[in-house]
Amino acid sequence: MSEEKVKPLNEEMWQQALDSLERLRINHEVTSPEKECEWHRMELAFQSIRCFWHIYDYYMVWVQHFIVGRAVSYENPKLFDALNERYNDERPDWDYMFERVGAVFGYNNRRPPLPELDGFIEDFVDQNDIRITVSQQRRLFIDMCMTRCADAWWAKDVQAALSTVERGAKSHLFEPEKGAHGSADSLFFARYLACLHVNYLHGKGAKKIDARLQVGEVIGVSDNTLKYWEGLVKKDELTDFNLHCGYIFGFFEEELSTHPQDRSEELQSYLDNVIEPHSFKFIETQGRAMLLGRTLQQYPVENVRELLNEAKKQRG
Repeated sequence: MSEEKVKPLNEEMWQQALDSLERLRINHEVTSPEKECEWHRMELAFQSIRCFWHIYDYYMVWVQHFIVGRAVSYENPKLFDALNERYNDERPDWDYMFERVGAVFGYNNRRPPLPELDGFIEDFVDQNDIRITVSQQRRLFIDMCMTRCADAWWAKDVQAALSTVERGAKSHLFEPEKGAHGSADSLFFARYLACLHVNYLHGKGAKKIDARLQVGEVIGVSDNTLKYWEGLVKKDELTDFNLHCGYIFGFFEEELSTHPQDRSEELQSYLDNVIEPHSFKFIETQGRAMLLGRTLQQYPVENVRELLNEAKKQRG
């Protein structure tokens, strides 16, 4: 493993972000009548915020991969020993190794691939059936809630509640709502998938009512039922955002499938007009749309009917 490959961060990406910020600074300092207008200053501010979101986004992914990779390696000494033996003579950077291990368990890897190392880790994980248990997930969430980079007022409450559950006690934060059934999560997920298929077809060009009728015919519900479900699903901000990304995947499916790393002028223009350019959603939309494309493949609309029936059986 060559020395230049063992880098905990992507220096090229970091330098590009710094260069962009420097260009914006110079642009701001060069005065001219047209650059004194409010619109120009606002545009520079939006572009600067976008650069900082890219940096924040990259570091958050890197930190999460590191935390997951360290936990997995410590919980599975065989993987730790295998990596140490493989690269012992070259004294591996363990921060870097933990990041690469964590990336295997994620879907949002922003690093350039290293086929030899990544392949070794993936093969070892598959051959030894290494999985992250529910208990490990809780402890990982506790670590990830240790943030000071934002007004994360919820983090300490979530940390305390997860720690309580991990010790075997009950926590009010994770108690189900009164009247909820044990199958509530599976029923919500099935309804969400049905609505995702509707929005995907809408993105492909079908009218919303026609998309509901098409999905409803397969899963055995009316278009009004699907409309009601979508209202329920949209109460959750994340699933509401996912439905919008499902529409985007349908609209730009060919482009996102053939050129996933690029962003055409048409897609860029759409995002500029629909999503706040300085928001985190602006950065996240394209990757989320591609992820939901894989979700739609994994759960065809025929499978959604089976999921609904199974959830109803559990509900009794």
